[in-house]
Amino acid sequence: MTPSNRSHTPSSPPAAQQSVAQTVRRTFSRWSQRAANLFTVSRGDTFFEAAAESPRTIQVADVGPNARNAEHAVLRAQSRWMFANDPYYRQACNQVGRNVVHYGIQPIIRHKALRKIWKRWCREADARGQLTFEGLQFQVAVAMARDGEVLARLRPRYPSDMKSKVPFQLQLLEADYMPLEKTMRGERGNLIINGVERDQIDRPVAYWLFDHHPRDIFLTGSALPNRVPASDVLHVYLPDRIGDTRGYPWGASALRVTQRARTYDEVQL
Repeated sequence: MTPSNRSHTPSSPPAAQQSVAQTVRRTFSRWSQRAANLFTVSRGDTFFEAAAESPRTIQVADVGPNARNAEHAVLRAQSRWMFANDPYYRQACNQVGRNVVHYGIQPIIRHKALRKIWKRWCREADARGQLTFEGLQFQVAVAMARDGEVLARLRPRYPSDMKSKVPFQLQLLEADYMPLEKTMRGERGNLIINGVERDQIDRPVAYWLFDHHPRDIFLTGSALPNRVPASDVLHVYLPDRIGDTRGYPWGASALRVTQRARTYDEVQL
């Protein structure tokens, strides 16, 4: 038989296969380019993703530790509303008091006479006569989580006014007693920042306090804050930044999340 003269050259692939191959090559080309961009920092790129000017990232201006203290009043109002209406938020704030104070932080007093005086004073430590000393501790811990800060003013008493003969009581004050708008240069040259007066070496020397709660019913007393020496006031708060003068609610970052969860529950119902 005569061998065939037919060529053994393979035929060209169909058009559909060529289209798939081109798509795969273009895809790999784009992927390789993206991978190269990850390791190439060009003009306009950032090393930290959070530092990029992305439309998905909220761009905010950097501020000092006390530049936004005026917003604390709004945060406290929202936190108190959430404390009153949301059981989970309320439980979280109360749990801070339980974890920190529990049944009360008590000293170990081995002297029987002094231990008796201490227990008697604990029952009359509250200037309003409502709580024991352990109850005041719990209220301070809850107020720190809910409001961010709390004030305790030392009230002197006559020994005849006290059964324990210890001549002072504690009066707890909400953060509203110290006005956030009180920021100025004092007469003594000290700087007053949001009601806290500090001396030249940045130590608190006085607090400017109202006689009554500014948003409560009061009949007597001045409507302007008065200067109270720092030795008579305990300003209880946890500074979030170095140089913080005032505290804000610990749950501030969870307020929006909690509100969205409440809205989702209502919509689902």
